[in-house]
Amino acid sequence: MERRLEQTRAVDPRPDFRAIALGRHVSQATRERQVAADVGPAALVKGFIGSLGIQESSELDLKIRIATETGDRLIGFAYSQSTAEARTRVIAEMKQLLAAYLFG
Repeated sequence: MERRLEQTRAVDPRPDFRAIALGRHVSQATRERQVAADVGPAALVKGFIGSLGIQESSELDLKIRIATETGDRLIGFAYSQSTAEARTRVIAEMKQLLAAYLFG
């Protein structure tokens, strides 16, 4: 998650790149390739969960997909805030929400 946040911070001053980075993909097919459970941030989460001894399953893939979709939208919401303080608060809440969903 920290890697994704760092990537998002890097595009923060560039509105056009920020729009693409925060989920406005060129096509639905491109979006589907980028949000699958075996690529990008989802793959990192899946690898971490696997290292805890949790077996791969379609249910796990769905849970990771939901967490990834939620995280992407909340990062977008965080970066729509008018102040860095508000953005930081949203990101902190997002971390708690996703941790509770995935590991609670």
